[in-house]
Amino acid sequence: MLIKAAILVIVPLAAVHYFLFSYYPEIPAPSIDSDDYFGLGEPHSDDPAITDYEINVDSGRIAAFKRGLFKGIATAVPSLEKTHFQYGFDAAYLWTLNKTVSEFDWSQHEYFLNTFKHFKTELEGVLIHYLRHEFPPKKSQQKVPLLLIHGFGSSFWDFYKILPVLSNPARFGFEFGAGNGKTVMFDVIVPSLPGFGFSDAAVKPGLGSVQTARMLAALMERLKHSEYFVHGSGALGAEIASALKLLKPNAVKGLHLANPFIEIESDLVYRAKWELAQLWPGDTFKDLKGLEIPRAFDVVKRPDTFGHLLNTSPFGLVSFLLDRWARGINSPDWQNHHQGHLQTHNTFDELLTEAYIYGAINKPLHALRLLYFSQTDPKAAAFRKATISGPVSVLTTPRTPYNVPIYFLRHKYVDSIIETAKTGGEFVAIENPELLSKSIFEFVELVLLSEKSAKTKPKK
Repeated sequence: MLIKAAILVIVPLAAVHYFLFSYYPEIPAPSIDSDDYFGLGEPHSDDPAITDYEINVDSGRIAAFKRGLFKGIATAVPSLEKTHFQYGFDAAYLWTLNKTVSEFDWSQHEYFLNTFKHFKTELEGVLIHYLRHEFPPKKSQQKVPLLLIHGFGSSFWDFYKILPVLSNPARFGFEFGAGNGKTVMFDVIVPSLPGFGFSDAAVKPGLGSVQTARMLAALMERLKHSEYFVHGSGALGAEIASALKLLKPNAVKGLHLANPFIEIESDLVYRAKWELAQLWPGDTFKDLKGLEIPRAFDVVKRPDTFGHLLNTSPFGLVSFLLDRWARGINSPDWQNHHQGHLQTHNTFDELLTEAYIYGAINKPLHALRLLYFSQTDPKAAAFRKATISGPVSVLTTPRTPYNVPIYFLRHKYVDSIIETAKTGGEFVAIENPELLSKSIFEFVELVLLSEKSAKTKPKK
């Protein structure tokens, strides 16, 4: 009788344990069209030309943005007493920085940005901007192509600290081997996503994360890179990078991600595992029990309506972005801090440069449209469910606004390397470039050494 009772208890528990810990179903990504057209007028073939591009923003646009920002600061409604960032952005933060905002000189930043090489090329009818940073390799070096993909709330600017390190590692004390007696250096390509930074925006509906991944695959082919590594930062950047790996599994030799987001409600297996974890006794699944089900983005069901508000109010846009960054920095007690801890990890100049790129250069409405179609496209939903095998490394930092347990990361990224940092927020590239550089180098070195080992292994 006791044996039967024990079996009735142990067998279901063992089944649940297997489902939670060992059941990783392989989910393929659906096929998609090889091309599309999101440009003006009737579809036509892309112009394959790659043209040099110099950043030169009309001074009138810069002046208008600054005037609008000052007007908003002067008329902003103060936060409730002693609440700071608890209910959103605290306008008092900008009141204390009037002089800094006034003295911000875009032309200096424009000059600095032009020290990098910029290009534009047409992809699916949209002119895409990208930055390329590389040096000629020495005899002792092997140059490896690396595509860096930014997320929402950021731009190519996020990577400005990491570019010199990746392209010229020896200067910064990095020496990682390629397995052939040479050290690794990178040919770094950093695109502006469609509608972000200096890239044009789609004028036809439907351009989301999967379509963007297809465009970036075409960009790498146009640059004559048949094999390359990809890094994606944040929820959107990681989603696009993951889609690119699914679209081009052989071309993407290795996928490196920083703080990807797993949408638990998008898949029945994910959701069932999460619910079962709530019922499991003890602390075995404490990381799952404490997990709220967040969203990758604050979904804007009417992107044009909300986008018009941000387009026409520089102060509204800066408030939106600074609040977004405060949540991404996510320092302890940031909501009760008078600066939201924004300047604990970044300079205000860095943050304001990002705001100018969003507001004075492009229009935030375009970025919101990309988010909208990424969230509502059935193909994108299917790609989010699809599992990814092969060389994958995931860097997670503790101060992100969404903390996806390692357990769920392994569910999607099969046999992946999971690195949990002791510090860092969502925007790790600009906040902690040393951490991200080291993580990328170590991953690429491991992949190249594994390749070398596989090639030299004697055949039986």
